[in-house]
Amino acid sequence: MAVFCCFFCHFNLRPITSHAIPYQTTSVVKAVLFPAELRTERLFLQRLLTYVGVFLGTHENRFDAKGRISIPAGFRSVLKTQQTEGDALMILRPSHTLPCVEAWPAVAFARLTEPLDRLDMFSDEHDDLAAALYADAYPIDPDREGRIILPDFLRGHAGLTESPTAAFMGVGRIFQIWEPQAAQQRRAEARQRSRRVSIPAANGAESKGRNA
Repeated sequence: MAVFCCFFCHFNLRPITSHAIPYQTTSVVKAVLFPAELRTERLFLQRLLTYVGVFLGTHENRFDAKGRISIPAGFRSVLKTQQTEGDALMILRPSHTLPCVEAWPAVAFARLTEPLDRLDMFSDEHDDLAAALYADAYPIDPDREGRIILPDFLRGHAGLTESPTAAFMGVGRIFQIWEPQAAQQRRAEARQRSRRVSIPAANGAESKGRNA
């Protein structure tokens, strides 16, 4: 997560906070996502490819009277590009380390579980990892309007039981669902820590993240 945030700092990027599709090719997106030296068409298209298929930005939506909440349209678009026939649109699970819900495309979740195949299926290690990955995971398909109902366990884990709204935070290959104030604090802390993170440069040297 810190490396992802530092990526934004390193390239002087700013997060998207609207429901626009993250990789829409408009002059506004160019100006927001890319510094001036990358705005030639060729470099823009090359850099643009790195954003296709990832979740960007933070979006806040409201629960309705039936407990339903809409997945941001841009996030649904990314999920649909990765969905395979017969799979749920996404897998929801509690984060191991943070008070939020993780939303995984089914294909990405399958890759997450691959280490199980390298363990003895009758070992305690296999059982523990299987329980951690599968026991609290929920396959979810939104309704025709893009709404979902969060299972009570997941809503409680993220502190959303009494919250009228939730924040959907893109973190690259997955997105997270947060209580809005907690999401704001998380982003602030991540930006602060990312300033101290070094990321490899193209020539193998290390490059320090710039201030956000």
